[in-house]
Amino acid sequence: MPCCHSDSTHIDDSILQYLEDKTDIIDTARIIHAQNNGYNIILRNINPRITDKNRIIMGKLN
Repeated sequence: MPCCHSDSTHIDDSILQYLEDKTDIIDTARIIHAQNNGYNIILRNINPRITDKNRIIMGKLN
């Protein structure tokens, strides 16, 4: 969940500076990393009335 997006040290600032929506690039990097480590990705969203940043990324080990 985006509560952890402040910890984006695994993504180079030279990439982040060009992107308007850092949430999407951080989530994309996390998904790619998980897939490269043998996880199938499951995406879910919680109710947007709770928060507009409502994507949940889950991984199931192959």
